[in-house]
Amino acid sequence: MKIHIKPTMDCNIACYYCNEKRNKEQMSPDTVENIVLKIAQAVRLKAQHRIEFEWSGGEPLIMGVLFFRKVFQLQRKAIPAKVYNTVYSNLLLLDEEMADLLAEEAAVVYTSLDDLSENSFRRGSNGRYFDTFDSRLSLLIKRQLRVKLYMTVTQQNVSIINNVYLYAKSRAVDFDFSNVQHPYIEPQRRLSILAPSISEFQQEVI
Repeated sequence: MKIHIKPTMDCNIACYYCNEKRNKEQMSPDTVENIVLKIAQAVRLKAQHRIEFEWSGGEPLIMGVLFFRKVFQLQRKAIPAKVYNTVYSNLLLLDEEMADLLAEEAAVVYTSLDDLSENSFRRGSNGRYFDTFDSRLSLLIKRQLRVKLYMTVTQQNVSIINNVYLYAKSRAVDFDFSNVQHPYIEPQRRLSILAPSISEFQQEVI
């Protein structure tokens, strides 16, 4: 059984191709507890032996380490099955305490990187984005967590697919990618203008 939870749609950066509608609301502790208890009930009824929780958003780490520590404790206490957690994060809010917690839970972390430049055009963040990302990734690698690096390919970065792949290889993390395609839609505009041409995309992949 796999459960996908978005505890907040808030985010600390602004990827230019993002199609999520943002708001500042956060899932309450009572809501999370109700979800976990309902999952526990379903596990008993269906005799499930494996439960996977996926955490995304928005940026789920906005919820903080106390939120996730309580969730993980509740999972262990309430669910009579093996529980696995996967976190989808841009990593910029990751710190030593959160990395330790994720390591304790043997969580899997999915993260995205679409630009290796110092002044990352896609993030709406400061010019030291990549340095920050790389240092946060190191926290996970040091704890031997499984990390998967994902790239969203657009007209702006199609030529550096290989560079990002080589970076992932140098850090010994998994790598995957997809391209922005029509009619991929952002809340305010259609993003087909960002999609690389078929031949261009295929050539870079090859």
